[in-house]
Amino acid sequence: NMLSLPPAIHEGIEMLVETGEIPMWFDVRVSPLYDRRNRLSGRLFMLQDITERKRAEESLRESEEKFKQMVGLLPEVVCEVDVSGNILFVSQVAFDVFGYDHADFDQGLNILEMIASEDQDRAVKKIKRMMAGEELGSDEYLLMRKDRSKFPAIVHVSNIFDKEGNTIGFRGIVIDITERKRAEEARQYLAAIVESSHDAIIGKTLDGIITSWNKGAQMAYGYSAEEVIGRSISILVPPEHIGEVAQFLEAIGRGEAVKDYEAVRVTKDNRRINVLLTVSPIKDVSGRIVGASSIAQDITELKRMEEALEDSERRYRELADFLPQTIFEIDLDGRFTYANRFGIESTGYTLKDIERGVNAIELYIPEQRNRIIENIGRVLSGEKFDDHEYSILRKDGSTYPALIYSNAIMRDGRPVGVRGIVLDITERKKVEQMKTDFVSFISHQLRTPVASLMAYIDNMLDGITGELNSNQVEYLSEMRDVCTRNNRLIADLLNISRLERGVLAVNIHPVRLRDVVGLAVKEYSKSIEEKGLALNIDDAGQDIFVLADSDKLIEVLKNVIHNALKFTEEGSINIEMMSEGDHGVVKVRDTGAGMPEDVMRDLFKREKVLSGAVSVGGGAGLGLYIAKGFMQLQNGDITVDSVKGEGSTFTVTLPKK
Repeated sequence: NMLSLPPAIHEGIEMLVETGEIPMWFDVRVSPLYDRRNRLSGRLFMLQDITERKRAEESLRESEEKFKQMVGLLPEVVCEVDVSGNILFVSQVAFDVFGYDHADFDQGLNILEMIASEDQDRAVKKIKRMMAGEELGSDEYLLMRKDRSKFPAIVHVSNIFDKEGNTIGFRGIVIDITERKRAEEARQYLAAIVESSHDAIIGKTLDGIITSWNKGAQMAYGYSAEEVIGRSISILVPPEHIGEVAQFLEAIGRGEAVKDYEAVRVTKDNRRINVLLTVSPIKDVSGRIVGASSIAQDITELKRMEEALEDSERRYRELADFLPQTIFEIDLDGRFTYANRFGIESTGYTLKDIERGVNAIELYIPEQRNRIIENIGRVLSGEKFDDHEYSILRKDGSTYPALIYSNAIMRDGRPVGVRGIVLDITERKKVEQMKTDFVSFISHQLRTPVASLMAYIDNMLDGITGELNSNQVEYLSEMRDVCTRNNRLIADLLNISRLERGVLAVNIHPVRLRDVVGLAVKEYSKSIEEKGLALNIDDAGQDIFVLADSDKLIEVLKNVIHNALKFTEEGSINIEMMSEGDHGVVKVRDTGAGMPEDVMRDLFKREKVLSGAVSVGGGAGLGLYIAKGFMQLQNGDITVDSVKGEGSTFTVTLPKK
């Protein structure tokens, strides 16, 4: 083909030459040769071996592709912008976090569009300081999604330099800390009423003398209560930070609280740990400030995570080795082909163990291994399979809960392995347990005073305290109704606490559906009639027996019927019992308001309860969550189908006798 080129100089032609077993690449330059009569007599070929350059280019492309895939797996947003803030690159998770799509980024977005207005000036000032050569690291910002909703985030930023060392842009990692903020608020609220906590809770005088010391403090700092009570709080403070103690105590003396202050403290064995401090005034019964209480959460691991993440921005290999999350790659047989340093250390294995062929399946508890094998197969088939919780088994036999994000490693269009990230969610589990314990504690504390109040009201309505006029009877009756609703709420809270702690027992035995439906309807039949609704019950003339806990099944049906009554203003409530294969089924249909798809999707979820949202009908949204838990305990299920404006159908399913 080169011989057919026109007689002119040709440069930059790359040519692959088969030279035995190893092919070689050459850069070819061709120029014409002329004889004395200026006639074309041949061509001159100059070949330069560029095989190594081509291999380097291919290696670079593979490295870049691997980097992009790894970045795509991170649960944090990774982005690059130019000096004007125009976005040049974002990782895939940015689309979920900010709500934009590819078209938005293709049309051009500026990073300031994603920062809340109240933080934009601060962000611009930081960019200017970094352009001037300052290394400013991480900051917390309020960021904004496409729908204008806001969320807090930690943003790690570093400069991007050209070959001459000039700043040509910035690289950042965005960590959504919404959950962390919520957890901190929950912790601060719990610390005011719960004396026993995993956090370090310390009481002290205005002179800094320790007066109380909980088990959390002993675990965090290593001292027993006997060793520290009566001593100065300064024993926990490094010399260079001793001034903080005086500042805190002065603020407390003025009635001010210190919230979410990150500090360094010293343990009994002279280790330094990072803590998140909240210090509040302690007042006596007259309102006089007599001391201070501090809540300290050990955030040493969190700080280490942040430091590792900042270091990882400079180079991909450092990202993989120092990221405080397990990054791994396995082949089709489950053997590790790569594991980062943190991943190896977190399981107690060594690099030599990995090299000797430790199988990834061995890192899961035995009862989960069949499930993980099945899920790996689904990942290899191309299914998106993220955010699944497992128990990871360390070499020493201990375990920790984790979420795993993974995808298939593809080569030449076929899967050759799995790549993923393992997130330790131990702290998240602790926060969830604290919330559950708090619900249980408050419910138990409220039950007695509400019961007492109802007893007093009943005595007054019965005339024990004297004759009442009609207004007094009306007010007391309304008060009793409020107490009744609160009693139901307390019962719901206790049921949720028992469900969360796994201590709710069930008594499974044969139950006739007709009987439990009759008992459930009995409580609401009068209210249904007073509201002018028709109640239709159809058992198809069958005696259907299911295996259930009758009390809990009745409670489930009462919740469903109550929901239908609450949201149906006219029409009817229809209850149908039927047999479907090996299951007995109860369907409760209403002609009420119905609900949109997004409400249906979250109706039975735990997150809906924890959000504290109150429904339009005035309920706390607990009953259906409890109903779902009760059905799962009975090996059954409850589902809903609804069309807004046309009504809802709840379906309760249980195995037949």
